[in-house]
Amino acid sequence: MTTEIRKVIADDSGGDSRLSGVGKKGAKVGAGYDVKGTRNPIAIVRARGPLHLLANRTKPHAITPKARRSKRGAAALSMPDGSYRASAQHPGTRGKNTWRRGVDIGLPKALRILRSSTVDAVKRGLRA
Repeated sequence: MTTEIRKVIADDSGGDSRLSGVGKKGAKVGAGYDVKGTRNPIAIVRARGPLHLLANRTKPHAITPKARRSKRGAAALSMPDGSYRASAQHPGTRGKNTWRRGVDIGLPKALRILRSSTVDAVKRGLRA
């Protein structure tokens, strides 16, 4: 399951599973799992990193500076061209439904693997 989700995340993020423009080096995103329990174990599949920024739609919104100061002392946003602005208007994003598409691809494969391993275990038990 996580392998298929990671493939979709890599495709949607440009191949490197990093979101440029988030943090100083780009935020790493992915999928992982935790196994809980020993008698009846379950695996919990989770998103890693700020995947919601890639997967979900965002509305248009204003971006204002936190505490960065320009040479004149006023709070300003640093723009990619090296200039500064008091604020910027973000147009919003459509969202790529990354998680849902990964689950839709991975779930049938995971179920097929689980069924075949269960059938194999029952066959081994019946032979013993």
